[in-house]
Amino acid sequence: RIHKFHKPVTVSENINYGYSDAVSIIMEMLIDEGVPERTHRHNILGQTFHHVGVSIKPHKMMEFNCVMDFSVE
Repeated sequence: RIHKFHKPVTVSENINYGYSDAVSIIMEMLIDEGVPERTHRHNILGQTFHHVGVSIKPHKMMEFNCVMDFSVE
């Protein structure tokens, strides 16, 4: 999906289900419970990525879905 509009060298993606407000989404990703490598936290706070695209939409089963796509260029 991301390569259709952007030609990045490196990409990563965070996905969250259930929340619609930015603070709750970011807090859950920063805590990153159950993710051994803490990849959500590293994507948000690390220095690898320079750009992020964010979308929050209704979800049929989980109420809301947030997708963050990160890229270097």
